Amino acid sequence: MRFDKWISFKSKKPVDILDSEILAVQANLGLSMFLTFVDDSEASMQAINEIAKIEPKYGEIFSFFIADHDRWSHLKRLLGITWDELPAMAFNMLDQTVIPYPR
Repeated sequence: MRFDKWISFKSKKPVDILDSEILAVQANLGLSMFLTFVDDSEASMQAINEIAKIEPKYGEIFSFFIADHDRWSHLKRLLGITWDELPAMAFNMLDQTVIPYPR
């Protein structure tokens, strides 16, 4: 693994909060992304806990991000999420394929 990629990999948390800085780190990792749009509801908190459980198995394939709905809702449509219920999840693959996770 290249040193700069290793530094980026070690710089992010297993399930990280999406922000501008972490997007710069993500660009260097070369991993597909799994984004979960959340609010402060119990359902969103449960989704975050479940994602934390699956990250150890898939963390070398996907970067897992929690996206605050109020800040990042403009990305939902770009990822194929056409509904308003939260949590809402989607894959953003390296080849730019987007796959919304079914409700």
